[in-house]
Amino acid sequence: MAEILITLGIIGVVAALTIPTLIQNYTNNVVETRLKKVYSVMNQAILRSEEDNGPKEAWDFTEADFIEKYFSPYLNKVEVKDIETENYDYKGIYFADGSLLLTKSSFYKVLNTNYGLYQDYYFYPNAKNFKLEEFEKRENVGISYFAFRFAPTHNEIRIGMGFQPYFSNMPSNTIVTEELLTKPSLYSCSEDGYSSMPGYCTGLIWFNGWKIPKNYPFKVKL
Repeated sequence: MAEILITLGIIGVVAALTIPTLIQNYTNNVVETRLKKVYSVMNQAILRSEEDNGPKEAWDFTEADFIEKYFSPYLNKVEVKDIETENYDYKGIYFADGSLLLTKSSFYKVLNTNYGLYQDYYFYPNAKNFKLEEFEKRENVGISYFAFRFAPTHNEIRIGMGFQPYFSNMPSNTIVTEELLTKPSLYSCSEDGYSSMPGYCTGLIWFNGWKIPKNYPFKVKL
């Protein structure tokens, strides 16, 4: 009996050590898959929309029904909801896999030639993690949701003019490296990231082939 109890105790200790790792690995895998998928789906939607609406560089960002006109018909989504916050009104695009993509309901043309036209998007791999108060405070970026940018004319973007990881505000001569994105700095996936919002975490995962690197500073949630 004593040997059995010892064996069960050992099994319990091993399970306690390994199960959290297995759960986190599963979570990482789902998050990675959905990040890669929304990146692909949105860029494909842009290409299809251009066939009907002309080059994305000429789209009217000030149009009240921007999402409905330029994106919604080209997405395999469940629904699009209006989401009101204290500062802005958003459109929430809910996908069949349970994820959510948020962006402002209306936009404006940025006159600063360093930026051109752009929209910021926020992607929740699991829509159930969306909490309005948390979102307005930009909490848990890089953990439960991730920043993207649609920049059809942005001349600082380094990976093409379209829907992409958030790399904004970096000086034009900045060379993006894994070290830059991981060490504490203004342009990093860390608590010290831009405006205390680690929006560059999406870029770090993209930089690593849509895989969460071993030195990722946070535990992602699903």
